Amino acid sequence: SWFEKTEISGGCLGNLQESVYRAITEIDALLRHTYEESCTTLTGAIVDENDALIINVGDSRTYSVSKTGLKQRTEDDSIVWQLYLDGCLDKDDLRFTARNNIVTNSVGSECQPKIQLLQEYNGLLLLSDGITDVLSDITMEDIWNKNKKNPEQFLDKLLQEAFYGKPDSLMDVKGKYPFINKPIISGKDNGTAVLCLKR
Repeated sequence: SWFEKTEISGGCLGNLQESVYRAITEIDALLRHTYEESCTTLTGAIVDENDALIINVGDSRTYSVSKTGLKQRTEDDSIVWQLYLDGCLDKDDLRFTARNNIVTNSVGSECQPKIQLLQEYNGLLLLSDGITDVLSDITMEDIWNKNKKNPEQFLDKLLQEAFYGKPDSLMDVKGKYPFINKPIISGKDNGTAVLCLKR
């Protein structure tokens, strides 16, 4: 169970983990019983001055941010993520696969929320797949490095690039993976980006 994998001692985070898990599973049950075939992904964080409790279901992602860049802290619940873990695809090439929209865990489908503790974070970036399906980690990190002194400008540039920028070319990866055939279309999906920085 998630209790065995997550050790949080004391403080507000320790008091919240059971409530978070219960709330997500209650929302999951409500979706299944009230809105047939309605599912959603989720990434979120509950933070205090030192630690963050990261919650994830599906292929929305949480990254930690620091002076040196971005680091993905969650793993996607998707068919293509397993291909990445198995070494069949590079991470940034997942965006080009035809099945990258098929999630294996979602709120509304008897989800299994993943909850983890992140200690000593500087900031968190929470993104929906409308951003990560379009922008590579390298592109997002470049935008961060150019705009990290102005968080609002960073978010504006990130969203502008995801919605209106010139997407990476399919031809860049076609030679490596002949079965990849899905072009990236900017702005095809809703995109959400939330940045939480320590003061």
